[in-house]
Amino acid sequence: MGTSSQVHPANGTDSDDQGPSEEFFLRLDKVWEERTECDLGTRHQAGKLLIEESGPPTERQPHGQRVLEMAAERLRIAVSEVNRMRWFAFLFGDVAAFRQSHPENASWTTFKAELPDLKAKHLGREARKPAANPSRPAARRVARAIASLTAKLNRLDKPPVGAEREKFVAAVRELAKAATRRLKIRVDVVVGVKGKKPVTKKRMSRVA
Repeated sequence: MGTSSQVHPANGTDSDDQGPSEEFFLRLDKVWEERTECDLGTRHQAGKLLIEESGPPTERQPHGQRVLEMAAERLRIAVSEVNRMRWFAFLFGDVAAFRQSHPENASWTTFKAELPDLKAKHLGREARKPAANPSRPAARRVARAIASLTAKLNRLDKPPVGAEREKFVAAVRELAKAATRRLKIRVDVVVGVKGKKPVTKKRMSRVA
């Protein structure tokens, strides 16, 4: 694991009324607008900006929570996701450090799943203990979640376009990777070329 990013707030203040600077939002917007699908670099850059403005996640700042909430509203994502980006930049000095520690699957999904244990380790606490027999209950929950997602997709009137479509493609690809890794089921996702009828093909077969 890389060196923690120890960056002190650039605009620290003792006043609860002091909000994030406009410069912070402009820099955050620029980083987020230049992102690509599943871009770890973008999330790491955003996390560094959040640390500069609100302080590290291990320290309470007077306006820290307000920064997270306003950033989440600005980027149109959940506050929890914003906080994860801050932890990502804090726990790993750069994306290369994260990839080095996860050579087989350095993805945002992996980081989110491991974050509780990473936080516990950093804070000197005991990591979560797995359930005695977690596979069956977990498998049932995953099956129900996939069935629910399938039903929701079938109710879509129009396919997403632009940036929203890219997010969908990225999510499906992450799901395919997880299916291969955890279920030993191969799922190939083929995205249509611009100007042609989009084709999404999933070939499922057992992986040895």
